[in-house]
Amino acid sequence: MSTPSEEQKPWLTVGIAAYNSAPYIRRTINSVIQQTDNGVRVIIVNDGSRDDTLARINDLVDSYNTGDRQRITVIDQTNAGVAAVRNIAITKADTPYITFLDGDDYWLDHYYDSVLSLIGDPDQADFDLLEYNVLEDRRLLEPEQREGRFVRFNPLGNYRGPLRPEQLEKIMVASKWYVWTRIYRSTLFDDLKFPVDLHYEDMMLVPQLYLRARTIITTEDPLIAYRINLGGQVCNPAQRDIDDVARIIGIHLDIARQQRGHARDMMILLACQSALYYKIMTNIRQGYIGSLGPIRHLLSTIRPMLSDSNVHLPTKTRLLFISPLASNLYTWLKTRPQAARNVMATPTFRKFLGRQQHT
Repeated sequence: MSTPSEEQKPWLTVGIAAYNSAPYIRRTINSVIQQTDNGVRVIIVNDGSRDDTLARINDLVDSYNTGDRQRITVIDQTNAGVAAVRNIAITKADTPYITFLDGDDYWLDHYYDSVLSLIGDPDQADFDLLEYNVLEDRRLLEPEQREGRFVRFNPLGNYRGPLRPEQLEKIMVASKWYVWTRIYRSTLFDDLKFPVDLHYEDMMLVPQLYLRARTIITTEDPLIAYRINLGGQVCNPAQRDIDDVARIIGIHLDIARQQRGHARDMMILLACQSALYYKIMTNIRQGYIGSLGPIRHLLSTIRPMLSDSNVHLPTKTRLLFISPLASNLYTWLKTRPQAARNVMATPTFRKFLGRQQHT
């Protein structure tokens, strides 16, 4: 635990979104309060939970000492969605930096000490973004368990310095936009808010922050534990989820039209990478054949701008734009290893693969 200081100037706000998080919310809040000092403020928003999340939050806050209670703000509201919760945190934060945490996730024990070792004296901190990796757990770990699968969300490794074009390109290719894997300079959010009418709000807003950022710190270390919800939007997308991703891709293209040079190309690249995500979702919901029509329609909205850019697509994305059918076949084969080996051993497939490598 970092040494508390009565003189520590608040530098970081943690916005915690809590919705029906009763089994996990104590672990979430404790993971922040127990390792931080007076430099960290916490805003907890109970977003209309229907269980006893709010009662558990209040009981826990009441159990803290006076100093810790004073740096916590609890807000109870009618359910408005996670985007609205994050917007509240952004609006109420009065610190130079802000980060976010969901009510069923938690900081690992070394989070705060690791952050301080990366940034030095918080009063002298001068970075726009700090990005880190995570541990994910598909079994919805009990709070006391620490095991998890390391997941690399940060594509830059260990780095500090200017956010250069080649690094921004790697970030766009990776397209890992989970808002809780970063610390942000608060002013990056000036005149920007998470869209309350869209799912996948991170995918819409976070890339815009990278266009504004000039300096970045990244670490290979996992600093947060993420409890996977297998019943969530990614694994079981509703049609609204798919439609929202298509709308977000349209927003990416609109932003690209307002940009020039490398920034324009990066937003077009982002639209192409988001199309891969759209493809996966439609595959899950409509099947590998039924999804072809919607995928082809979406790609037709991107191609004109792609052809008028300097974007170089990664192999999987290029395959999608060359042939959605081949891309779906590739995805199907990945889920069936023996069938994949049989197909890849055929001369026709080898000839096709060789042709794509020289495209």
